[in-house]
Amino acid sequence: MGDSDTSPREHVAGLAGLVAVALNIAAVVLLQSVPHSYKPQGVTEWLSELTASPSAAVWSSWAFTIGLAAMIPFAAGLSRIVKSPLSTTGAILISIGAILNAVGTLAPIAAIRVSPIVAPAMLQFTLLLDSAFNFFLGAGMIVFSIAARHSFPKVLTVIGVLGGLACLPVTLEFVSDSFANLLAVAGPIWLVWVTWASIRLMKRP
Repeated sequence: MGDSDTSPREHVAGLAGLVAVALNIAAVVLLQSVPHSYKPQGVTEWLSELTASPSAAVWSSWAFTIGLAAMIPFAAGLSRIVKSPLSTTGAILISIGAILNAVGTLAPIAAIRVSPIVAPAMLQFTLLLDSAFNFFLGAGMIVFSIAARHSFPKVLTVIGVLGGLACLPVTLEFVSDSFANLLAVAGPIWLVWVTWASIRLMKRP
């Protein structure tokens, strides 16, 4: 990415990426009182913990949702700096995952307000959409990183591919906690990638 190609829209996209990272981290911190969140084998406990900490449910859900929405302009910025069908495909995949998950991350708020009979299904719903997010994010990061291998630093390209590969197994998080726990590895990697890519987007000539 040449600095001479940087425009205000790229700066906005970079800022959106940093907002996405910050809000994702904030949401995770807010869920410290909800240790069974996004664990398929602990949905009952997840609901109980959310009911006991409704503020955590509300604030973390909104932080996740707004952060995911911010991923869309970030991805659009990525597609602008590497103009190729492959990079556009990667950005579209990331955006699809963000849109799907932004819908699901609000479900925990509803879960604590509906009948206990319906609530577990709503948590399963958000879990499934989070699984979809990890698939689309992982695939998008891999595709985009390959497309941008001559535009981004080599290390950033490697991080993008590794982060994408780490996200793909988390797609099965709705099956067992073992896959959900892999997010402890995948999460930090993709957050580093988005942060670094965002800084590159914001770099002024």
